[in-house]
Amino acid sequence: MRNYLADLTVDPNDSVSICWTSGTEAPPKGVPRCHYDWLAIARVCHDAAELTSADVMLNPFPMVNMAGFGGLMLPWLMSGCVLVQHQPFEADVYLRQIQDDERATYTIVAPALLARMMNEEQLRESFDLTSLRLIGSGAAPLAGDVVAAWETATKVEVINFFGSNEGTCLVSTPKQIPDAHDRSRYFPRNGVARGVIAEAMELRLVDTDTGEVITESGRRGELRLKGPTLFAGYQVGTSATFFDAEGFFRTGDLFEIAGENSDFLRYVDRVKDIIIRGGINIAPAEIENMLAAHPSVADVAVVGVPDEVMGERTCAVVVPTAGTTPTLDGPGGIPAAQENLVVQAA
Repeated sequence: MRNYLADLTVDPNDSVSICWTSGTEAPPKGVPRCHYDWLAIARVCHDAAELTSADVMLNPFPMVNMAGFGGLMLPWLMSGCVLVQHQPFEADVYLRQIQDDERATYTIVAPALLARMMNEEQLRESFDLTSLRLIGSGAAPLAGDVVAAWETATKVEVINFFGSNEGTCLVSTPKQIPDAHDRSRYFPRNGVARGVIAEAMELRLVDTDTGEVITESGRRGELRLKGPTLFAGYQVGTSATFFDAEGFFRTGDLFEIAGENSDFLRYVDRVKDIIIRGGINIAPAEIENMLAAHPSVADVAVVGVPDEVMGERTCAVVVPTAGTTPTLDGPGGIPAAQENLVVQAA
């Protein structure tokens, strides 16, 4: 062992971890990440949450998860604050840790937990969450109505994270975008909040049919990026198909330029998830966000189903809130946009 260490050379570009991911594709691909990659991601998450040594962070994710490792553990090392681990997830225990056991000041939660707490008023009001100054959320598009209701009820603002194992790293903070509805759907066009990482990131939207770089608002294109948060390539030799000729990573995520001054990017959906009905492109994520705001909907997933005439129709698989039954009819029913929505309870 002594001889091995004496001859060992260490470089910050050396791979320190391999994450296995398939996203919406298969088979899984190995994503090697080096020391420099993780330092860049840690800086983004640390700065977005404005962490100091006085903070207490509560981590409800396993360390193989991007939120657990890159979003909490590495920022903890950078800030020198307290990190409390919580796994496997148990909502009552987690909320009790915030209230009594740890008095956490910062945590990251899945969007589903935000929606559950807004739908279950008794659960939300059973715990004192006043120690929290911020929370982060991501892994799925945030519903603006849910984020706004959460912030009104708890006075705790939400940071919107959009990331992947490959290093896609978009962040919207309350300081950047004060309005909760806007923050839930918009990201800065430079990608991250501020600082040297923001200056080093390069982002562009590319028309998936023509390959043209998009510069005008309202036109959708694939997000492509390069910069210090991004990985160098997959472990298995398939990297060439995921990088364009100029070295930008092809994320497979569909965005559009948005905002009054074209300052933001708005997430639309995964490129491959788009439903095409009679030649019209429908983004499932947009419908999911609309339905998630309905009081009868606890969770929802929208998929395309074959249709002999139109090619595809839109099917919403809905988890109803307790004591409700999803329906398209009558007052309070789920809206069937363009008579194109089939609802199936799950």
